[in-house]
Amino acid sequence: MEEYVNFDRHTDAQASLAEFLSCIDLVLQNSRMWKYAIISIHNALQGYLCLSLAGGNSFQTWNEAHLKKWLEGYRNNKQLPDTKIDYFMELYDKAFSDDDDIDRKNIAWLNDTRNNLIHFNSDSFSVHIESAFRCCKDALRAISATPNKAVGIFYYEEEQKDRLETLLMKAGEFLNEVENQLNKRKYGARKR
Repeated sequence: MEEYVNFDRHTDAQASLAEFLSCIDLVLQNSRMWKYAIISIHNALQGYLCLSLAGGNSFQTWNEAHLKKWLEGYRNNKQLPDTKIDYFMELYDKAFSDDDDIDRKNIAWLNDTRNNLIHFNSDSFSVHIESAFRCCKDALRAISATPNKAVGIFYYEEEQKDRLETLLMKAGEFLNEVENQLNKRKYGARKR
């Protein structure tokens, strides 16, 4: 067994998207899987946003204040400070503009809900299922758009493109099935 596990943007984003598939496949049997569907699609989107913005270096993914400190240290031959990735919505705004066909409010809801699910400090926390579905669907649409938004190399290996396309196709199929089942439950309950 190796002593370390290595993560890179592509494998992490793909693993997160694969985990989303696993979770979304289970939400109809166990509604609490929405938590992990939301967390994994958020993580996948963040990874693909970073891939899209990187363009050969990570500067566009960094928080502006951290970038300034790092550049100052680099220029003055000083010790380079640790850097941090920018806030999720800042990354999103760097990659997507207001005229894109994705509702920014849904992405913000996804981000806020993910943060609440990870950090909630109360006896319980509720998530509106239709909102979760809608926001996961928009996040998936954003992920599918990130390769076209890339400011540089997005895929370093051909199988990365093939894997993303396969995951996106499967995720779309799974979301369609979830939508059909949610509609059956919603409209079936009204007929009674």
